[in-house]
Amino acid sequence: MDDEYRVMLRGAFQFLEQQQKQLTQVMIVTYALHNALRETHPEVELAYAKHYEAQSVGPLKIGGDEARKALAQLILRLSD
Repeated sequence: MDDEYRVMLRGAFQFLEQQQKQLTQVMIVTYALHNALRETHPEVELAYAKHYEAQSVGPLKIGGDEARKALAQLILRLSD
């Protein structure tokens, strides 16, 4: 394995590690908010579910899918 390949792999790993840390924080906040809404007002949970459904097919989801595709292509290039 040459130095350039090692540097690329290290960079990819560091990027994925940062993404995982951020994802964990987002998940913690999301679950905490969802549970707080459920405890406070059950009808708010229904509104949350409605908005969640709308966002799950919106621009944020599409952007995330595109980012994953780009990352997958980079990983494929690294593996060649």
